[in-house]
Amino acid sequence: MSNVVLILGAGCSAGSVGLPVDKDFLRRTANSKKYFLQKALNKLYQPDGVSDYHWSSYRLEIAWSEIYANQKTPKIILKPEEIEEIYQQLRQYADDERNEKRKKKYYSFFQYDDEQSRSPYEYLFKFAEWELRTTVFEECNKKLPDDKKHLYEKLLEYCKALGDKLEIVSFNYDTLIEEALQNCYYLGLEDKSEGLGIVKPHGSVNWMRMGPRMDWNSSYSLVDFGYENNILCEPLLLGLIDKKQDALKDFENFPFSEILKCMHQSLWEAHVVVIIGYSFPTGDRHVRNILKKVKSNRKNRDLPLEKIIMVSHSQDSEVNNIKADLRELFYINDDNIEVRTERWEEWILSVLKTESSRKAIGGV
Repeated sequence: MSNVVLILGAGCSAGSVGLPVDKDFLRRTANSKKYFLQKALNKLYQPDGVSDYHWSSYRLEIAWSEIYANQKTPKIILKPEEIEEIYQQLRQYADDERNEKRKKKYYSFFQYDDEQSRSPYEYLFKFAEWELRTTVFEECNKKLPDDKKHLYEKLLEYCKALGDKLEIVSFNYDTLIEEALQNCYYLGLEDKSEGLGIVKPHGSVNWMRMGPRMDWNSSYSLVDFGYENNILCEPLLLGLIDKKQDALKDFENFPFSEILKCMHQSLWEAHVVVIIGYSFPTGDRHVRNILKKVKSNRKNRDLPLEKIIMVSHSQDSEVNNIKADLRELFYINDDNIEVRTERWEEWILSVLKTESSRKAIGGV
């Protein structure tokens, strides 16, 4: 049996509903009114704030790592008046009954914490963490437009025609691919035998923790997050964790290790891999490590992949570098790597115009 794995990254969603790729999140945040996030990020390296270059080039996971690191071990000593300003702002958000429900609940965990257990500095980065996560949630909690659905359907048809079994590894928080599927389930979370399996190592906007209870396959909004009746409700955006194995500790009872095992298994059993809009960034160390383990096992057994199709909207001059990175991560002959540099929507439409593709999917 021939297995196909479809890997999806932010570049797949960017064109569909205008979601930003990682480095664009900070650019958007710089123009927003996210008080604590801007305050925290502007204190990372330079006393005068983060330069325009850093705002435009930082990847999302780098911003998260810096917030996480500063929260745990402060690097910058703020001026006393700045600390007092932050503290008073926290109290205002937590105590002001006139704030709308979302903001009241959003900052409500301040009231449930011992005021002596954290310094105002630590609170700055704790709130910055929440603002970054809710910014990501707001951006990614989008629906698949009707005029884009057929593109996802055609992509799935094309991938299914490449083999006997298809599984999806999605690093996106959004649920666009789930909306395009009529029947799917989450590998590592749900024990099902029917439908198409999806692995989401970074979490999803429709996953939520409510105290010790986990829930997925539901719709949430920002008003659902925060403390209510002494229970913390928060989105399970696992990609926003500095060290991915911290999920085993920070998200108690969540089967993060099972998700990674399912990703490993899918890639180990794959014969063909189709990659849309994902560049295997060095920040995703856990992903690259899993791929290298799979590559080592394949090499020891001399089981190269039959085909890799990489669709990445980039310059033609970057093709050799893309191929070199794929050879580093996958066991495959260079002749069996196909790199396409157009937008994936243009690519799938052009592919489906060929006679071979029409025959493969039954003349559609």
